[in-house]
Amino acid sequence: MANATYNLAIETSSREGAIALGKGDQILCAIDLPTPRRHRVDLMPSVAKVCQDNGIKPADIAEIYVSIGPGSFTGLRIAVTTAKVISMITGAKIVAVPTIDVVAQNVEQSNATLAVAVNEKHGTIFGCLYEHNGDRWEATSDADVQTLEQLLSPKPPETCPSDINSTCEKASGSSGGEIQLLGEKLPPVPSREGLVVLDVCLAKPQVKHVWQIGQQLASDQQFIDAYALVPLYAREPEAVKLWEQNKHKRVTRS
Repeated sequence: MANATYNLAIETSSREGAIALGKGDQILCAIDLPTPRRHRVDLMPSVAKVCQDNGIKPADIAEIYVSIGPGSFTGLRIAVTTAKVISMITGAKIVAVPTIDVVAQNVEQSNATLAVAVNEKHGTIFGCLYEHNGDRWEATSDADVQTLEQLLSPKPPETCPSDINSTCEKASGSSGGEIQLLGEKLPPVPSREGLVVLDVCLAKPQVKHVWQIGQQLASDQQFIDAYALVPLYAREPEAVKLWEQNKHKRVTRS
């Protein structure tokens, strides 16, 4: 630990933000941001305070793990901007951590398929399927905007050699096993055998999981340039959509 580097995890995708400071492969502390939806004024001072409390400077942070969404438009934007600023000033490396992967880690290990659905809007969700591998949940499908029915009934691979049928069934979710569904806000859930809806309290992203995933991605050298770091929005922000619609109306009328 003496020569280990300091690292910082940021989670502001939900109503309540949090940060965690680590050194090497150990978390030193994790704190909640003072007030819900005040990420814009509390994040940078909180980073400075947690560094001061641990006797270091922000310049000592070598790696930043930031939860990039989907989630709160403002929260994600502030987190990404903060990570960029610290990186550009100090040279800290950045790891972009998908928030849906963070949420998945709240669920205890099981042999079931885990379906995580976040960012519900207009009857669709941003969803992904997971299976437990070792000490964490790993995605077995691409996260995308879709209906809940599409998430729970993924298409099987186009080609499926007869000698690996069991593998294909596992990958497609068609093996008939249990599916655990997790989401903070869900559209109407279809009735089907083997489907278990998990407690909504498990859908809150936790900064410790941002840190854990960030550690793994950093060990695999999966860093992103500060200039390339952007929030992951499942959909175009509503304000942008309305602005585009109004702009189109103005152009049409003229």
